[in-house]
Amino acid sequence: MKKLNLSLIIAVLLLLGACAPAAVSNELFESSHSPAEDNARQTAILIWHRMELGRHQTGSYTSNVLIDLDELPRGVAFRMESFPGESFELRVTDDAVPDVWWLVNPEGVSRHESRS
Repeated sequence: MKKLNLSLIIAVLLLLGACAPAAVSNELFESSHSPAEDNARQTAILIWHRMELGRHQTGSYTSNVLIDLDELPRGVAFRMESFPGESFELRVTDDAVPDVWWLVNPEGVSRHESRS
């Protein structure tokens, strides 16, 4: 049984690896963002991967996969904007770059700037 679970987890990770380039925006890998944004950007990508893995494991999105994200980089925070069942939106922010935030949803991760 444990071998089956491990095989399933490996299969899901391989599936996510194949999907990741299409679902995670190319702008995340370009140099158009400041290095100061890296902590929030990496956290946003991690959250997206966890949410997708949770969906593959349980059949629907669940915030339970985020329970152990208590050791975030200093100043980085995330908050659930909406969770209407089969979808979700989270906002990831960093105190070091207050005018920039990252939106995480089933489509992937995208960078946004606050309008002053």
